[in-house]
Amino acid sequence: MSLEHVDDVAVHASDGSIILEQAKSALTQNPVADWADDFWKCLANWLDSVAANVIAIEVSQFRLYVTPIRHGAYSQALSEANSHDQIEGITSQIRASVKRRKRTPTCMPFLQRFLDATVEERVGVVSRFRVVSTDADPVQPIRDLLAPTVHPSLIDSLCQYAIGRAKETADGLIRSGKTAMLEADEFKAEFISFVQKNNLPGMLTPLTPPPEPGVVVSLLATGPTFIKQLDLIRATEEERVRAVSDFLRSSADKSSWAEAGLVLVIIYLTLLNGGFILNL
Repeated sequence: MSLEHVDDVAVHASDGSIILEQAKSALTQNPVADWADDFWKCLANWLDSVAANVIAIEVSQFRLYVTPIRHGAYSQALSEANSHDQIEGITSQIRASVKRRKRTPTCMPFLQRFLDATVEERVGVVSRFRVVSTDADPVQPIRDLLAPTVHPSLIDSLCQYAIGRAKETADGLIRSGKTAMLEADEFKAEFISFVQKNNLPGMLTPLTPPPEPGVVVSLLATGPTFIKQLDLIRATEEERVRAVSDFLRSSADKSSWAEAGLVLVIIYLTLLNGGFILNL
């Protein structure tokens, strides 16, 4: 992946294909509205790059990523168009719409580049173009990827690390006069290593279901030390019941964790990271 090289973001595949992406914020405006400068400027820039042979059209895909979610009639129509007839039909509609307007839209210099492009250029770019506007929060897709294997309390911190690390690496390359190109396998390995060092809470997940209410009430009635401690701080009945439930589950889970070798793994990783283990 490269940043601010051939485009805002570009994904370079090993087979030579490339996805060029323009990323737009839609917090205060709609970048894919029918007469939005941002939308037509993207298409104009891609058409210029293709015409100048900066981009090899046959191996390229074009993406306009917009968040939060926004829509536009022309941008959506062009995003969904694949054939010559579809693309030229939409182009004819846009030409007619421009003529009907009393005022020339501010996007006209960029739109004119689109209208003046050769049919081959226009069909080549548009048939490979898609609007991607499905995320209300751009970080949520990363959270969703991490959620199945990472403890919930760590997800946002890991997202911050991944985003910050990518930006830090790219900025460092740019400052040194190099292309801001991030190697996917190297970044993935570094991130996985970071997750493994910090996801200790996620390794000891409960393996047993919540205890039956009768069992909780029975233990609560015996007044174990930890319940007496909760009484001293005037814990609520709900907090006392939850504490007993957690105690019973962890007691049952210890054997399963030990059999799976997870406790030894936790000790090893914690000591490896300079931490301490208490009350195991």
